[in-house]
Amino acid sequence: MAEARIQVDRIRIHPEADAEAGFLTIYSGAPLDLDLLDLRNGVTQALVAAEVPAADYRQIRLHVASARLELVNGNVYTTEDDTLQLTSQDTSGFKVFVDPPVTVLAGFSSELLLDFDVTKTFRPIPANDPPNAARYSLHPVVRVANLSESGEIRGVVTQDDGAGGLARVPDAAVFIDSALASDRRLALAEGLARPAGERSLSRPTLAALGEIAAGAPDADARRRAIYALGAAASGPVLAAAAADPDPDVRAAAAWAVRRAAADAPLAAGGPPRRP
Repeated sequence: MAEARIQVDRIRIHPEADAEAGFLTIYSGAPLDLDLLDLRNGVTQALVAAEVPAADYRQIRLHVASARLELVNGNVYTTEDDTLQLTSQDTSGFKVFVDPPVTVLAGFSSELLLDFDVTKTFRPIPANDPPNAARYSLHPVVRVANLSESGEIRGVVTQDDGAGGLARVPDAAVFIDSALASDRRLALAEGLARPAGERSLSRPTLAALGEIAAGAPDADARRRAIYALGAAASGPVLAAAAADPDPDVRAAAAWAVRRAAADAPLAAGGPPRRP
């Protein structure tokens, strides 16, 4: 992706996860422009500050007024021409569940972070050719973190500079095991499948991603590994993915085959940027 942008014009909250009415509006006004590709690697954007009654809040509703998606090949999809469709949003907006709920106490402040998963927020239609899809659908996939009860990790990645000192590593990729990851290889695949630009892959990484693509129990992990490998995927890995019972994994395999045929030099280098 070259650009992924949404505009939110209404934000509401509710104590109950299954509520369909009785929401508290904490923002309604001029659309708030969110450039999702810029909001990564610790970069955040303030949305709204509001006073709310003390309660445990379990649901947020985001109403998207408009959106725009541009792929690296120059294809553009927008809500204005209906090539980017808002799915699952009626007049109330998209549902975002807060689990565990955020507890707001009288006289105290709470801060929430909404982390958009861009790789899942935009879905190609049809799914078997993302770079040339006729349309995309938009359904924000958002993880909610309570910053009042969490911390952060900051640091600098360095390497030996060859003269007895240390030098910064530009654009270093750092992977932290997810609590949902079954092992380190799955966490690695999750990180590599994100649209962080092209990167070369070591032989151990290629092998690990191949194992995930061919045999991980989670279909989404297999799909991500295929996109991470791209033209570097081996024949047996692609054959297994092409016969995968999950249609999204099969679509990823078909895309990787086409990419390898169109740009053979990539087979010896890193995977392409995931569309």
